[in-house]
Amino acid sequence: MEDFKAQRIGLVPAVIALLVAATVLLPGLQAAEFDFFEKQIRPLFHKHCYECHSTEGGKAKGGLVLDSREGWVTGGDSGPAIVPGDP
Repeated sequence: MEDFKAQRIGLVPAVIALLVAATVLLPGLQAAEFDFFEKQIRPLFHKHCYECHSTEGGKAKGGLVLDSREGWVTGGDSGPAIVPGDP
């Protein structure tokens, strides 16, 4: 149980970094960049995050929803998940 908790905690900075990158890149994405996000990044969110943090999963644990840009920016109960300029 502790190993799983440690893995989840270790995954948080990586997910936040991916979210920051996606938030910065999404407005001006070209087709290849969009494809990269959809094929490389979104599957990670789906596998590791969406079960507890998505409208698709029917949950917003801690008020955090990660399957929309608005959810990333608004964040959850503890504030924004992404703060521009603060990786």
